[in-house]
Amino acid sequence: MTRSKTLGNLIALSIALAVSLLAGEAMLRAVVELPLQRPLPEVRYDDHPVRRFTLRPAQTGFSYGAPASVDGRGFRTNGTRRDGGADGTPTIFALGDSFTFGMGVRDEQTWPARLEALLKQRRASVRVINGGTISYGVFQEMDLLRTSGLATHPRVIVHALYWNDFMNPEPPPPATPSVVTPGGYLAWDQLEAERGWLPRSASWAISHSALLFSLRQAGMRFASARGGATGGYGDAYEDFLDRGLTDDEWTPIERFYTEMQALARTHDFEILVVVLPVNDIVMGSQASSHPYPVAARARLEALGIPYIDAFSLWEHAKYGGRHFLPQGHDAHLNATGYDILAQALQERLLGLGVLGRDGDPTSAGTK
Repeated sequence: MTRSKTLGNLIALSIALAVSLLAGEAMLRAVVELPLQRPLPEVRYDDHPVRRFTLRPAQTGFSYGAPASVDGRGFRTNGTRRDGGADGTPTIFALGDSFTFGMGVRDEQTWPARLEALLKQRRASVRVINGGTISYGVFQEMDLLRTSGLATHPRVIVHALYWNDFMNPEPPPPATPSVVTPGGYLAWDQLEAERGWLPRSASWAISHSALLFSLRQAGMRFASARGGATGGYGDAYEDFLDRGLTDDEWTPIERFYTEMQALARTHDFEILVVVLPVNDIVMGSQASSHPYPVAARARLEALGIPYIDAFSLWEHAKYGGRHFLPQGHDAHLNATGYDILAQALQERLLGLGVLGRDGDPTSAGTK
């Protein structure tokens, strides 16, 4: 075989390969959502002696490309930059993690913002404060409630429970390294500028190619199925999908609710919990019978705490996974998903009577 013929074959093979890759990319783009982009600055954090980190107050940035603003108290706004709280308007305090903060959606699309808007349509004079913080568990949430949330004099506290809320159930030991980077980001998010053209190019290609993104997701899933190292959080998630939470993992969550009930008696507020959906579970046909929502319902009922079970809600309405962001496994809700939660919360709050007649919190009595 002559050199020119070999070169011609290589060129033809390269062209065929390029055409195949382009065709595969085009087909995948019709069915695969590309991962969310993360333009900087994303929301930033400061160190905290008890919670390890806290939202930096009075800032604007992005959350997976969605504009996000934080007021002077360190709470995400509902689309208007106001600190407020001193005008006597009855308050609902939303407590939770990134699902409450609304990672990946705009300020006005979070469930606290949508809940406030829906209640105002029902003639309710009410303020909903978004106390959600990305990566918080119940320990951090309780400290936030005690140090900042109670100062808003809430009439109702709505807690959004997610499966991983049991993690990090105590303050960091002395001399624990900071988890906040010099730029104000959480270290595990790796949002500081990558060094070197190769990692930057690889990151850009994966985030812009449906084919490369799908291959990476498949590789991660294969490694997990084979028992490969997916990291502590990834392993915990796989265990959770298989069997729900153990009694030990439920312990800090139940302690959190017991402590909140004690605060409710002394500070005169009502409690409502929404058990948030997990996309890898609700995409199945029997979401509400998974061990996790079954245990959540039983434990909340034993404590006498009213709740909304989003697993049953998703199963009944056959929502499946279409109301989640394109993040792969363990994904967050999108704007439509948060609106579904807000509508369910509005109806439950009005049904419980904690907002009074016609949604007026000022006419509400005690339970």
